[in-house]
Formats: sequence, structure tokens, C-alpha cells
Amino acid sequence: LAALDPLAVLDRGYALVRSEAGGVLSRASALAPGDRFSVAFRDGAVPALALPSPSGSAASAPRTPPRRRAPVPEQPSLF
Repeated sequence: LAALDPLAVLDRGYALVRSEAGGVLSRASALAPGDRFSVAFRDGAVPALALPSPSGSAASAPRTPPRRRAPVPEQPSLF
């Protein structure tokens, strides 16, 4: 059952980045300088603040809206 825990990936060294509103952030381009967010690790979370990128990398690119998943059609009954 522990293998199904979505937070189990934190035990493998990954971090979970969330916006101030609580949504999951998966791209640096979703943040603009001055945005507040949090980074969750295995042993807790820390608040963070997006700074301007000195190299002009993806972090300073225009924001991209989150992708919406297409609705899944209802599966017909098998009986």
C-alpha cells in the first residue's frame, strides 16, 4: 500500500513544488519574479520566493497556463 502513496517519491529525493494557492507547479515558466511558492521535501516544506533569472532561462519566460486534461468518456457497462 505504501508503494501507492504519491508522496513516496519524496523518499527518493524528489521535491513537490506548490503555488501559493496550493496547485502543483511542474514548470519554472509557471512562476514570475516575486511569486511565492513552497517546496515540500520528505521531512517538511519550506516557503520560497521566485527571483529574476540572471541568465534569461525558462524561469523568465512568459507564463504558460496549466494544461487541462481532456474529459475521459464514460466506459460502457460490460454486463
